[in-house]
Amino acid sequence: MLTFLAVFASCADLDSVLDAGIEVEKPASVIDREALNAYDVLKSYTGDLVLGANASSDNISGTSPLSTLLETNFEEVTPTSALNQNVILSDDGIYDFTSIQNYMSKAGERGLSVYGDALVSSSNQNSTYLKSLIAPFTFYTPLFPNFVIPTPLNDGSFTDWNTEGNVTVENYLGQPCVKMVNGASEGDGSVTSLQSPEYRVDEGAKFEITFYVLSDIVGEGRVVFTGLNENEPELDWTAAGVESPTFQTKVGWNKVQFQVDDFDGSGSLSFKIEMGYTPNATYYMNIQGISLINVNGSVENPDEIFLECEDAQQIGQFMILEEGDASSISGGKYLEGIIDGDRGTYDTGTGLPSDAVNTDMQFVYTFNVLTSGTYYIWLRHRCHEPYGGDDSWFISVDNNEYYYPNGIENQNTDSWEWSKHFDGNGDSFYLEAGEHTVAFKIRESGHYFDRIYITMTMNEPSGLGSAAIAQEEVNLDLTNEEKAKIIRGSLQSWISGVLNACKDGINAWTVVKEPMDDSNPQELKTGKNKEELDGEFYWQDYLGPKYAAEAFIMARDSSKSGDLLFISDYGLEKNLVKCRGLLAYMDYVEAQGATIDGISTKLHLTLSSDKDNIASMLQILAESGKMVRISELKVSLESSDPTAEMLQEQADMYKSVVELYNTYVPADQRYGISLSSANNANGENNGLWDANYDRKPAYAGFADGFAGN
Repeated sequence: MLTFLAVFASCADLDSVLDAGIEVEKPASVIDREALNAYDVLKSYTGDLVLGANASSDNISGTSPLSTLLETNFEEVTPTSALNQNVILSDDGIYDFTSIQNYMSKAGERGLSVYGDALVSSSNQNSTYLKSLIAPFTFYTPLFPNFVIPTPLNDGSFTDWNTEGNVTVENYLGQPCVKMVNGASEGDGSVTSLQSPEYRVDEGAKFEITFYVLSDIVGEGRVVFTGLNENEPELDWTAAGVESPTFQTKVGWNKVQFQVDDFDGSGSLSFKIEMGYTPNATYYMNIQGISLINVNGSVENPDEIFLECEDAQQIGQFMILEEGDASSISGGKYLEGIIDGDRGTYDTGTGLPSDAVNTDMQFVYTFNVLTSGTYYIWLRHRCHEPYGGDDSWFISVDNNEYYYPNGIENQNTDSWEWSKHFDGNGDSFYLEAGEHTVAFKIRESGHYFDRIYITMTMNEPSGLGSAAIAQEEVNLDLTNEEKAKIIRGSLQSWISGVLNACKDGINAWTVVKEPMDDSNPQELKTGKNKEELDGEFYWQDYLGPKYAAEAFIMARDSSKSGDLLFISDYGLEKNLVKCRGLLAYMDYVEAQGATIDGISTKLHLTLSSDKDNIASMLQILAESGKMVRISELKVSLESSDPTAEMLQEQADMYKSVVELYNTYVPADQRYGISLSSANNANGENNGLWDANYDRKPAYAGFADGFAGN
């Protein structure tokens, strides 16, 4: 048989050769292609095993060649991101299952089942939301007079107050709190309650009531009154935008704040906080945070606010000093700015502080205004050397551009003065009602700051100004036990929410993904002593090693009968110590009352991967008696332009994995194999098909492994 090396230019040329009775040997590439095309669809070789692949929602849309390829050759798809917590759960705690439900719908239209990977992981979590649940909570005491006198609450005497039920005073992390404990059969809010004394109501008053309550479970409460036309009102208790007869508490700290002015004309008001609705609930109400203020009252004037500079929420590198003669300093204290530890050091440069001022040399105050309008901000200060010495200062409101007032007028270094001129940029600010910040910076050392005056009036302060109420910052933290309880509740909500939304479309799940540590393969991963990346959240750091047992129990309770629940990890073939560590952890999890159906091992291989290690890993996993699933299987090539020899080696590795799986895992323990990707994608050459959806030698190797060829 003759071999022609020439390429025929046309079919007519080829026909003339054939008419002459000459036999043509096909090129090897054509023979290879015909051999690959002669294979049946992939899933015809796998028998009872489930053959799957990772796929995005677009990959199964029905409009792409890859969608057709997956539909024809596979039985199962694993979503690449649609089940990620940071896709489903928003930063404000709202669940949106649209992405995974659309995914299941598309898969169903293609005749594909969906594998649920994964419910609980340390990656792709909404760490912003989860960490916000247990972050310390900060509030500020009001700038208006508080009618609630804390002494009879702090000392536990409850003088002039009335209590019902189990109500005591107890410290929570060092903070005095009213502790309210419900029994097992509560249901009437009044059975656990705290009632205030009567307070005088002046004409035109509007009362704002605020309190901060820690709840150990989801609870319920309300406030009832004497002295209103409607003493059991429906209110927007927590600024949720909806009025209701009671308020709900989440686990952790809750802020309750509302206003009332529907007085009945009796001239007095009292309030009763009722928390007896929820059985077995325990509440801690921070005493310093209980306030009743008249927002239509005044310190001197409701639109005049005095702030002590030393009470700033942020003071940077300023020093708080005390004056020997308290009569010359408001509150007896003031701030001094020192740069590089030297009062005489200053920078004679000009310009705004974006590039001229040390960012540590600033102090920042948070304040509230009740009325929207134009405000003037005055500063009481003095400096070491006026006029070109230490007198430069800058002011910013609500993190906006800094204004440069350019100096201090008084040359007497021992005299304090009030300043408000702003160097041609205007001398006032428009502020909406609500919370604002004011910040001051300096460019030179030797500048002293005593007091801030914020006003809607044209009054020019003198001396120390009017008396001000000292506003305090209060930090409310949580014990480790409460943090664990909050995280456990979030885990329960997450698992039950996903399973309830997806149980009809998913029959197999990875419940806990990648728990074992790489450096300490017999220990769990941890986020401690490391900088956690966005999306990382280590449930085990809050719930301990039992977190996986709790997750499996929660998943079992919410899943339907017959669903398979897996635990998964990666690199087990490279680190057999980690493989055994995973099995030991599984024994621990099941000793806590959970049941694990199977193990999913992620296999990312290269041409040099150790087949003996793969065999040992599969043997160890099979000895557990659990089902064994291979996930995200890929054999990567280092070259972007592989040789024919490399492609054949890749095919041999795929074939070996299937053969080892069938050899070391008994038939009744084999769930199936899922590929990292069906075809070459993202610049990788790891698929069974190339980027043009043509079969590669790897296709034949994989199929031969199942067929026993």
